[in-house]
Amino acid sequence: RITFHDEPAAALDHFMLTNDASRMDTLTVYDMASAFTQKIIRPINPGGQMNLNQVSIEQSWLEFSRRIYISLNKDVNSIETFFYYFLMASIKWKTPSARFPKAESWFGMQRTINNFTNEDGVFDFPKIEDLYKEMNHYSKTFRAAWDPDSFDWSEPPYDSASTRDERTYLKMLSKSGIRQHIPAYMAMSYACENKDPNSRSKIINGFLKNWLYIYLRYRTLDDL
Repeated sequence: RITFHDEPAAALDHFMLTNDASRMDTLTVYDMASAFTQKIIRPINPGGQMNLNQVSIEQSWLEFSRRIYISLNKDVNSIETFFYYFLMASIKWKTPSARFPKAESWFGMQRTINNFTNEDGVFDFPKIEDLYKEMNHYSKTFRAAWDPDSFDWSEPPYDSASTRDERTYLKMLSKSGIRQHIPAYMAMSYACENKDPNSRSKIINGFLKNWLYIYLRYRTLDDL
């Protein structure tokens, strides 16, 4: 709370400054998610410590921020696209038959978090921890596909020889300006790594190879 003692002019100056529309920027979905994350990891008891779930949530958020926010030079479009693709790929949709539009990505994220919040306003920390781990996991595949030339390919699973073709396909698709495959690629990669890691390379490489074929068939050879 800000107080002014016997300084009406200072109070008026502060009011005019903080309400000057020319100085305001629209908050992005990252801004909102970052602020809400601070609310989630705030110790339950004032002056107390975070619980183990909150510590894990903070670690996931910091790793996510470095990968999606810092390494992409805080590019607003890239960051907002991630949240849009994440909601789409993880089937966190507006309705069973309609996805959240990109402009409503924060509402989608907030609704998901609200689903893990009790009626008394207390967070279900284990479920929110799983949500942040899931989001962080998806951020890796998004980052690899969105800008493969600047991605850290030393991260698993990309550091194995079995993903060599995958790296090549992602770079070819990126340089061709193709983005439509990314949400499906994110979803397939997440499913494979959690359900059938041994089949990941075969499934992912087949999917990306087919996308390259479609590009060559229908965009490069117009007369066919």
